[in-house]
Amino acid sequence: MNEPILVAEGIEKGFQSGTQWLQVLRGVNLVLEPGTITGVFGPSGSGKSTLLHILGTLQRPDAGTLRILGQEVFRLSDRERSRFRNRHLGFVFQFHHLLHEFSALENVMLPLMLAGVPDARRQAEDWLRDLDLLDRAHESPLKLSGGERQRVAVARALANRPALVLADEPTGNLDRRNAEQLLQIFRRLNQEHGTTFFIVSHNPRLRDLCHRVYLLEDGLLKPG
Repeated sequence: MNEPILVAEGIEKGFQSGTQWLQVLRGVNLVLEPGTITGVFGPSGSGKSTLLHILGTLQRPDAGTLRILGQEVFRLSDRERSRFRNRHLGFVFQFHHLLHEFSALENVMLPLMLAGVPDARRQAEDWLRDLDLLDRAHESPLKLSGGERQRVAVARALANRPALVLADEPTGNLDRRNAEQLLQIFRRLNQEHGTTFFIVSHNPRLRDLCHRVYLLEDGLLKPG
């Protein structure tokens, strides 16, 4: 039996807001199995992005443990954790966060180059081809449509063939047609490459994409 990609136990996180303490996550437990698509849903402000940032090692929890590929990631140094994140995790955000001074191809090459991959250009071109973007490879993101930009962001997230892709409101900035296209891409990548996805959203249409669905309410994950 395959080991889980990710195991989170007792994750807690709170923030100071003026004179009040806001407890956002209250002992979240979660297991992500390889080759699955897991969705967490809830209204804006429910803590979905905070949870994703912690599971993506971008933010440290106040309490709890997080193991990814068997590694307790918050015991790593900042540099080790950054290296681990680049090698094993990919991210897709609502706003694509592409670097406008670089071409689409160069944006996809960046994580490969940071990982020291010798044939970064070829691998980046392969991903752009896979997402039907090779003819746009040398364009600035400023010259791409919204849907094309998000597909470049997906190619960048997948560049190092990560164990887990974390997506935060991935369709939130897309029109209906491009949102549907992105969901089909996620489904195909999961089926053809076995890519594991963790998606947070308030868009109920993403539920049909997921193998497992949770609701985030009162800081706790509940079966959805």
